[in-house]
Amino acid sequence: MKKIEPIGTLIEFADSHVKNKKGIFGIINIDGITLIAGLRTDKLLEGMKMRMAACGIHDDGTPFYEFEPYETGH
Repeated sequence: MKKIEPIGTLIEFADSHVKNKKGIFGIINIDGITLIAGLRTDKLLEGMKMRMAACGIHDDGTPFYEFEPYETGH
């Protein structure tokens, strides 16, 4: 099993205005895996480094991922 580092690159992002799913979502590439994730900031630039802040499974069985900006030096 390969350990995946929790740092990825923001490919693109958009605001969602769908009922019960409002927020900012982005496409993140993390170690060759592409994820759709919630983003914990509105200060975003495509290509910036992001750190996985949370992940899990909702009650309905669907996975979720949340990312925030990664500051070098951590």
